[in-house]
Amino acid sequence: MREREATGQADRGLDRDPLSRVAERPIQVPHVLGDVVLGDADALREVARRRFAGEQRLAQTLAHRGIPGIGTGCRATGHADANVDDGRRRRRVLPQWLRGRQGASMGSQSRGCRRGPRARPPAAPLALALALCLGAFGCSRDAPRTSILLVSLDTLRRDHVGAYGDGRSLTPALDALAAEGLVYEAAFTTMPTTGPAHVSLFTGRLPGEHGVLRNGDALSPEAARHTAIADLQRAGFATAAFVTTRWMSQGVTGLEGFDVYDAPSGSTRPGKQAVERALAWLDQPARRPVFLFVHIYDAHAPYGNVADKQYGMRGGLYGWIDPRRYPSAAAHRRMAERYARGVREADEALGALVEGVRARLVTPPLVVVTADHGEALDEHVRERGYAYDHGEFLDLEAVQIPLVLTGPGVGPGRSRGAVSIRDLADTLRLAGGIAVAGAARDLRVADDRRRVVTMQRRRYLGEVRPSMRSHVAAASDGEQLVIVGEDGLPSGSTADAAPDLLAAARGVPRPDGALSPLDPDLAEALESLGYAE
Repeated sequence: MREREATGQADRGLDRDPLSRVAERPIQVPHVLGDVVLGDADALREVARRRFAGEQRLAQTLAHRGIPGIGTGCRATGHADANVDDGRRRRRVLPQWLRGRQGASMGSQSRGCRRGPRARPPAAPLALALALCLGAFGCSRDAPRTSILLVSLDTLRRDHVGAYGDGRSLTPALDALAAEGLVYEAAFTTMPTTGPAHVSLFTGRLPGEHGVLRNGDALSPEAARHTAIADLQRAGFATAAFVTTRWMSQGVTGLEGFDVYDAPSGSTRPGKQAVERALAWLDQPARRPVFLFVHIYDAHAPYGNVADKQYGMRGGLYGWIDPRRYPSAAAHRRMAERYARGVREADEALGALVEGVRARLVTPPLVVVTADHGEALDEHVRERGYAYDHGEFLDLEAVQIPLVLTGPGVGPGRSRGAVSIRDLADTLRLAGGIAVAGAARDLRVADDRRRVVTMQRRRYLGEVRPSMRSHVAAASDGEQLVIVGEDGLPSGSTADAAPDLLAAARGVPRPDGALSPLDPDLAEALESLGYAE
């Protein structure tokens, strides 16, 4: 979505307040006024001071090119014009948003659209338009909105990220973002399961509140109309999602508000393919500001390339494993290495995405990178017979996630306060200039105050294994994680469980209603990737 100069093509898809795009599109005006980038308030003030010398010449230049000086419904028709100072040919076009403001000040005259040398804008409306620009830069509610890039690195363990202490250089792209931005030391998912966690991200609610309690459940149509995505779309953002798993497709999640929702035709696809399609979408003209969501699945089991993932998670290799498949410690090391390769590939896709997005947007976007959940490796294989999976338990490696923000409005550094993936919903709204009622959490600003966040295990249609009954809900303040079972008692040692954490974990909403069977085709696809009930 490279910046384009007006050449008679319409600004498609930009039905929003024109002043919201002031600082996102460099505008040049005839040399008597100087080359001005709207967004520089000092330069605009200089233009206003010199308006008496330049207004008439600007009007004549626009009229000479056949560009109407009034009329909110007119489209620009520009062409190259020689610069008398240096002989280079430059395109100098009054943008649609400024013509709209100028036309609005003309009352009934704005209904017409004359083209040709006699369409000469009066001087006073131009001065008024410039004054409106100046006023806009002094008023925060009219400030241009920032484009937003949100990236979810599915199944990324926090301890595999260099910014969190890993020394293997698996994530150089994410580490670079962390070095320039804000790193959250104690970020948690709401449920270590892909679908519910992402719905929490966009709704700001716990799974027990939004009702998506397992992969394959869809957000209700009423709730889908009130997500951060839908709010950004209503606020004028061009919105798009590029996901890499079938169960993150729109028909499965129920998420609404994306102008484009691009999912794989098969079960999965590499993150680099989603990145290529996302950048191709950004290459389309006239889409500002944007909210772009990209989901990257490379680290998720089955570990390996796309062919390995298509094979699925059967055979006792993942989840409730068959010990015969892992006859030695070396076998477990090979699995850990395969997981690490997936992390590296996901980070490579992230790096290509961030570089491509920044090259295509005129102004720096807000970049948010997180994971929906972590992953168990072989930490609990002896006590549970469980490894290389997530969702069944609430151990720290499954529920703690990386979270990095960088871009406009973000204060760089590190924050120790506990935060939840669901805090991102209000953060996205606030970054998009959308008012949020109540006590909103804005993760662009670090807050180290003690706070308790909660999470829960996904629901199952049938009976669960006994070991899972002690992992139903959890709470953390960033220092301690308290897990409770079906009986409300803490899992493991109870001696040092902080009372407020224990109360918070016990208070996590757990709907009692029975789950309905999934669509057979969807259930088969989920089962092939290890999500059997």
